[in-house]
Amino acid sequence: MNNLDKDYKDRCRRGMHIFMKCNRLHRALVESSVKELELHRSQHSMLLAINFADDISQKELSKKMEISPAAVTVTLKRLEAQGYIQRQQREDDTRMNSIYVTDKGRDIIERTGEIFDAADQRAFKDFSVKELDQFIGYLQRISYNLKSVGSYLNREE
Repeated sequence: MNNLDKDYKDRCRRGMHIFMKCNRLHRALVESSVKELELHRSQHSMLLAINFADDISQKELSKKMEISPAAVTVTLKRLEAQGYIQRQQREDDTRMNSIYVTDKGRDIIERTGEIFDAADQRAFKDFSVKELDQFIGYLQRISYNLKSVGSYLNREE
């Protein structure tokens, strides 16, 4: 291995290390702010998925989020107990429930959205629009490169 190859590999490793560190820091910042809302990250993700889906069944939610039906059931029970969602039996198929976000759920989505916006703005403080666009382009290239590795990585996130 020549020095150029080693230098490139070291830079790749350093870039990924910094990228993962930024992800952890962003997550920690958001979680510390959301903690007072008593909403776990998985509950928040599911609440958002339900909100954007409009009318979704548990089975569809399981597939969309790529988690087991049992995990969906547990999380839905917690969200329902907190008053963030409601389940209604479908008129066209009484074996299935449709899941909807309640007013309380929409309120918590708005509050968490503000928390995410604040964390994102903090992360990109002093970036110009041009720099932010370049950064987004670089991330899209990384995502494309990693997705081309195998079918497991070809999920949209």
